Amino acid sequence: MKKIFLVLILFVFVGFLISATTQYNELGEIIYPGGNATIRFNDSGGLDNRLYNATGSPSVKGTIVCSSTAVNGRFIVCPGATKKAIAIVAEDGIADGELTWITVAGRASVLLKDSTAATRGNWVSMSITDGRADATNADPPASGGLVQEAALTQIGRASQTLSGGTDVLLNIFIQFN
Repeated sequence: MKKIFLVLILFVFVGFLISATTQYNELGEIIYPGGNATIRFNDSGGLDNRLYNATGSPSVKGTIVCSSTAVNGRFIVCPGATKKAIAIVAEDGIADGELTWITVAGRASVLLKDSTAATRGNWVSMSITDGRADATNADPPASGGLVQEAALTQIGRASQTLSGGTDVLLNIFIQFN
């Protein structure tokens, strides 16, 4: 009984130290010793990370991005039908070269390929349009019997039904393959 009590006290003390040493800013973002927040939970239920925008223009919320192959710690717009997507841009208008929030897990809003609709529960993948998603298929299409090849372009599952249009943002549950 005495050992259980000591272990319980130890857990409470460690929990107190962790909560007392973790600092948050006014937006609920974790502040690290350098002073900049690099990770946060967004209002949609997604996990965001910060990388530098290397797209050549201001960020556009919902754009699917890949790691830059030219410079570390930066992202670029994913080319159409790529298998290398890492995140979805979480904020609009952040200048090229600036730190930008990108959603890497959980829920996010992604830009659909123009004039395509989406159905709740559908498989969401990279479209043939750079930085855009396609949510027209219920499941990955077979390509010569190879569902696995198409599945590598997956970015998640649709969490809503939407009509097609221009610059439509679709809420998804992220699941990169």
